[in-house]
Amino acid sequence: MTLQKLLSLPVNKWNNSILEQFGGYKMTSEQIRHKENFECYRSRLNGVISPSFSEKRILVIGTGAGSIMCVNLSRQMPAKLTLVDFDEVELHNLSRTVFGYSDIGKKKVDALKERILDANPFISVECIDCDVTKLDSKKMDSLFDVDMIIAGTDSAKAQRFINEKSIYYQVPAIFIGIHRRGRGGRIVLVEPDQACYRCIRPERYEEELEQELDVDGETGSLSSCQFIDTLAMDILISYLEKNENSEFGDKWNQLYNNRNDFEIQLSHKSELSYTWDVIHDSKQHVDENHRSELDGYFSAPRIFTYQVPKHENCLCCNNDIIEIFSE
Repeated sequence: MTLQKLLSLPVNKWNNSILEQFGGYKMTSEQIRHKENFECYRSRLNGVISPSFSEKRILVIGTGAGSIMCVNLSRQMPAKLTLVDFDEVELHNLSRTVFGYSDIGKKKVDALKERILDANPFISVECIDCDVTKLDSKKMDSLFDVDMIIAGTDSAKAQRFINEKSIYYQVPAIFIGIHRRGRGGRIVLVEPDQACYRCIRPERYEEELEQELDVDGETGSLSSCQFIDTLAMDILISYLEKNENSEFGDKWNQLYNNRNDFEIQLSHKSELSYTWDVIHDSKQHVDENHRSELDGYFSAPRIFTYQVPKHENCLCCNNDIIEIFSE
């Protein structure tokens, strides 16, 4: 039995005589203190998140606005976070990230690792400070050997790449998008053998797509970003906890199961307001006060959820062509 397995056992399930049954391994006094501290740290999570969550490995691609979520996610005690980002911390990043002034000029992944380990010293953190699309095949195989992918990048090119690797390696992925000025956002959950990112957001695959459809990463308040990121974290933990006897396992069954597309409205000026424009301008609604009624009704924060089906002729998740993405 490995030390990681031993650490996952409840305190009342181990002692030196029991450990001797596992290949004669005995814990040192330092390791015993480590075990006690580990149990103390996760004590407030008992019953909320199952012990099996401490075996989960999560890949995070893009560590900007989602950096605070990464620290918060680490506090839920997964086994490992792998951070991928080639950017450095800049002054304009500080208004809505976990980074501080002393981090300016550091690689984002390195600065974030320091913050994560300060929040949870029991987690493993790997840093990869390069463009994920340029890794060699051997490194790619290792990178995507995880339980969940978080796509926190604004780049449509990177989003397409992550979707295709998610399909090829059969790893679930969650895509987090924040709309301009933080007026809303969109979360897409891609499960193996279900609708992929292209099925759900085909506009991100338009041939002429360049930068014009990339999310504006420079605007949006911290509160708006965190509202969306926290919901995404809640969804991904629930997904990884499904079939477990825990609060998050129950939450998956009751709230998120059979949902893969989440639209968040945080302002009456959000992208969803275009829908209200169509309704207001239709011939069925000619009342002059109708638009103000719509604005009033939809001004509060709202979450719209959908289950988008897998497209039979999708060029990404069609099993006949998945192999091309391994090249």
